[in-house]
Amino acid sequence: MRILITSTGSWGTGSFTVINAITPAFLAMGHTVKVFFPDSGVISKDMDNYYQHPDLYEIWKFPIEKEGISIRTFPLMIPDPHPRNPTNLTFKDLSPKQLQLYCDAFAKKIKKVIAEFQPDIIECQHIWIMAHIIQKLGLPYIVTAHHSDQMGFQFDSRMRDMAKNAAHHANISLPFPNQSKTKF
Repeated sequence: MRILITSTGSWGTGSFTVINAITPAFLAMGHTVKVFFPDSGVISKDMDNYYQHPDLYEIWKFPIEKEGISIRTFPLMIPDPHPRNPTNLTFKDLSPKQLQLYCDAFAKKIKKVIAEFQPDIIECQHIWIMAHIIQKLGLPYIVTAHHSDQMGFQFDSRMRDMAKNAAHHANISLPFPNQSKTKF
């Protein structure tokens, strides 16, 4: 199975700890994996672990800009310290035009990744805007909820409908070889 894993932020968080645990397990089971995440290029000693393995990691590089609208670093769901986001920019801080830029840029980037990687399933870390956009593209996906999803739901009311949509439309069961259905 070809598994695309998405994350709203780069390494250094709980959700990326999950990614770092499940990715080797999927690979050991014979699956092909690609991990997609945004990053601002903050220099760190562990950077090469990700940047030197394009076969496994697809990095969406920030800042992004279009027609005079820019986002310097990837936004966070909640104002929680993140080692790869020095400004603690959140989705709530984004103007409507910046939010649209994020959505459009993500949709364009993820379509390209999907066309090249051709995943059988997408596993979204976080019931958030990435899962919402993937659902709008009509692709099969599952989501993993973290505590920050619940906190973000309370923190940013603009995202509530997107989060509910992403959760509601996620696949709850998938066929696997030698099994009729496997429940998640």
